[in-house]
Amino acid sequence: RRAEDAGLKQRILRIFAEFKQRYGVMKIHHELNLELQPLQLRCSPRRIIGYSFSKKMDTDLVLKTLESAVKNRTITGDLIIHTDLGSQYTSDDYNQRLTELHIRHSYSRKGCPYDNAPMESFHASLKKECVYPVPVFEDYETAAAVLFEYVHAFYNRKRIHSSLGYQTPLQVEIATLTSQMAA
Repeated sequence: RRAEDAGLKQRILRIFAEFKQRYGVMKIHHELNLELQPLQLRCSPRRIIGYSFSKKMDTDLVLKTLESAVKNRTITGDLIIHTDLGSQYTSDDYNQRLTELHIRHSYSRKGCPYDNAPMESFHASLKKECVYPVPVFEDYETAAAVLFEYVHAFYNRKRIHSSLGYQTPLQVEIATLTSQMAA
């Protein structure tokens, strides 16, 4: 945390100096956001590209999820996957598969859910919008179908996000790809 704070302080001081000590808090905050915006777009348009559903949270489940995501994406360059420190993510099988795919693994710090805020936010939305409104799912298959509809028909395609400028994850991804192709 200290290293992160020191890095942020250096960026604030650099912006302050760059604008000849004329910018106050609000303008420096805006400049920081402009610097971070391209990074956020590269990191995630919040589109869910792979998931699995199971009665157990184990290594097989996260491996299936990884394979689901890999089928929907071409792995290029410096791909990083970020997870928490759960035993399924720290397992030898999972990390071996990441190595085979040339994916670097990044972990959240113990007890710090903010390190993986986009996924924590997704899980909160999923629970509030999809799970909690249904007192009890009829059976496993019904729950799986509801989850599929939520992710593919609603969350990725119709649900707007304030963090994405009130666009859907799919809209942001298409805009990002379009601008990359034009460049």
